[in-house]
Amino acid sequence: MGCLFLSYQHLPPPLQRCFAFCSLFPKGHIFNHDHLVNLWIAEGFIETEGSNEHMKDIGNRYILELISSSFFQVDEWGHYSMHDLIHDLAQDVSEDRDLDALFSKLRKLYVVEIKGICHDTKRVPKSVVQLRNLRYLNLGDINFDAHFVSLCYQLRFLFTKNPIPSVGRLISLQELERGFELKQLEHLKDLYGSLCISGLKNVKSTEEADRAKLSDKKGLRKLHFEWDCARGDIIRDNDEKVLDGLCPPPQIKELAIKNYRGSRVGYIFP
Repeated sequence: MGCLFLSYQHLPPPLQRCFAFCSLFPKGHIFNHDHLVNLWIAEGFIETEGSNEHMKDIGNRYILELISSSFFQVDEWGHYSMHDLIHDLAQDVSEDRDLDALFSKLRKLYVVEIKGICHDTKRVPKSVVQLRNLRYLNLGDINFDAHFVSLCYQLRFLFTKNPIPSVGRLISLQELERGFELKQLEHLKDLYGSLCISGLKNVKSTEEADRAKLSDKKGLRKLHFEWDCARGDIIRDNDEKVLDGLCPPPQIKELAIKNYRGSRVGYIFP
């Protein structure tokens, strides 16, 4: 595979893109010459700058160059295919796609899931801010940048393993997984389903807890409140104040309270 990768690196960039594109087809696929060239043209992979050749002719030349470099094999009937090892190489090199370039082309996306992708910066590509129609975003372990959160107002579903700066600006959110400060919930009135609020030991007052405005979130059905569990904690008066401020909406069906160390539950329902 190392030798094959060296051969790939010696290909001109346009040929590298055309070769990596072939990873979209299954192993053992028999390529149609004209069909493949048409796809390359549609994807903008054919370089015409400084050339008087027709794009079709350039595409035909690309195929001949890939054959001469042993990336394509041709049978006695003139059918093109890839050896399984070559196909594995195409998959390997296509996994490092330029996400910025991808999102720059696909500006009308409603749904984006980025999972299992090795991304060098572990950051949301800046081009995501151009996805003004985005409704659903699952980022796995890729981090947010503040510039992104300030622009995606229409986002409704957000899933990430990392803290989210300024999540309170995403006023259309109906569901989020984690990574927010309590005060960021104030304007998220469309939240629906279940919500878990942890780290409540860090909340200092009833007023700070009240800023979450849980009573305004009519779509919530399940609420989980979690305090940090510390050895030796017996009674924490501040827990009572925080619980009083976390006034749930009356329509919830399930309320779970974990590691609470107040002396009373209090009158938490309106």
